[in-house]
Amino acid sequence: MKTFNFELLDQYKEEHRERSTKLSEYQKAWDDAKSRLRELEKQYEYTFAESVGKGEDKTAELAKIDDDITLQKEVIARRERDYKLAMQALPVVEISPVQVVNTYRSEFCPKVQSEYVPTVQAKLDLARDLLKSALIDHHRISDEYDPLYAEMKEMSQANKTTGRTRYIEGVIHPTKYFEFYGGQGVPSGISRLFGELRDYSGKIDQIKQDADADFYIAVAPKTTKKVGK
Repeated sequence: MKTFNFELLDQYKEEHRERSTKLSEYQKAWDDAKSRLRELEKQYEYTFAESVGKGEDKTAELAKIDDDITLQKEVIARRERDYKLAMQALPVVEISPVQVVNTYRSEFCPKVQSEYVPTVQAKLDLARDLLKSALIDHHRISDEYDPLYAEMKEMSQANKTTGRTRYIEGVIHPTKYFEFYGGQGVPSGISRLFGELRDYSGKIDQIKQDADADFYIAVAPKTTKKVGK
């Protein structure tokens, strides 16, 4: 079964990836500048505390750190300006997430369904027709053997009545003698089959493995109508 790639989503991701990559460079420079400012402020606090605690004169060192802090604030302002200018300068992303979702709903899903639904529907139609045909066969053939079955029941009872046998020997309808999927007769077998399918539908891992199984039918026969008549 053919599958499709949602190209618009790929284009959307690529557009955002390119823009995000370029913006991240300016964002990182801005973040690094702010991180450097925090380091300088901590350095100033430590140096000031040390000068007070130890009674040492660190005026020159504190003045230098203070100057560095002032310069770093200017750097931060420039990095922020660069980031905002880059946001304006970079091409605007043409594909919006709203457009992606709307296209997915209105175009992509119907496209997938056009390939998926007919393929699966044909298999379900085939399964339905075969199961109905099995029931038709069962009832038609059962009707043919009903008179014989009734006669065998009477004869078995007569054998007991006349003393030919000690017990009424059980007889069974010939079409109900055989088991299908663990149930006697076609109707019971079909019910058991449905139970098996319900259980199978929950075994996702098994279903995926069975994609290469011998029983897997890739394309259903065109129709079962008139076949075998």
